[in-house]
Amino acid sequence: MSLTFARPIEKREKLYPSLREMCLTYRFWPFQQLNIEEIATRFSASTTPVREVLARLAGEGLIDNIPNRGYFARHVTVDEVRCRLDLLFLLLQHALQSSPRAQSWKEPGPAPQNDRACHPITIEANCLYLSIAAMSHNILLVPEITRHLDLTRCIRSIDLENAARRTEWTKSLADLRSCLQKGDRDEASLRLQQQHEALQARLPELIHQMQLKLVMAGANPSPFPHSAGLSTVAAHQKPAFP
Repeated sequence: MSLTFARPIEKREKLYPSLREMCLTYRFWPFQQLNIEEIATRFSASTTPVREVLARLAGEGLIDNIPNRGYFARHVTVDEVRCRLDLLFLLLQHALQSSPRAQSWKEPGPAPQNDRACHPITIEANCLYLSIAAMSHNILLVPEITRHLDLTRCIRSIDLENAARRTEWTKSLADLRSCLQKGDRDEASLRLQQQHEALQARLPELIHQMQLKLVMAGANPSPFPHSAGLSTVAAHQKPAFP
């Protein structure tokens, strides 16, 4: 019996991270219909695992499920990105301030699997943030902060395309690490606040850069070449951020 389900399960395990990454990096145009048959063809899978993965992504709020119409890429607004950043740093501040005073900071472990293809500075930031989450001993904080790191990874990565910002991030993360090593939570909290404020100040510019990336891909808005079923809805849509 287990052999009967082995292939669908294997396909589902490959489909989920691939489609999730496309959602997190805004590879789909807003309101673009995600055609189950087209995706199944692209991944050489049956429609069953595709349907299960899309349902899972809809449950995570990464795509929309419109009854009797199907699954669609979400229209993510500037305010939503701003709120995601607010929530990420709010959770980090809570983890830092609520951890037991006797709790010493531990060096971060290996980078999460999802981050290993990211810019080294993004990897370092995520590892530091997760080490702060672990200080709280709150079993819900680590997965929740991990989720918001994923949701904000794209916009934070675009910030690193600016050479001056890479230099600023490198120094800021080194300062944050130093504060954590010394157990100076107030200074560590200040570094987190500065990182948050810098991202928020640059958010309009970062979103403009993301718009340009989508426009540059406008000749083929679908990440699935020659896939008319996926691109029909998207062909006349504007990029994800108004």
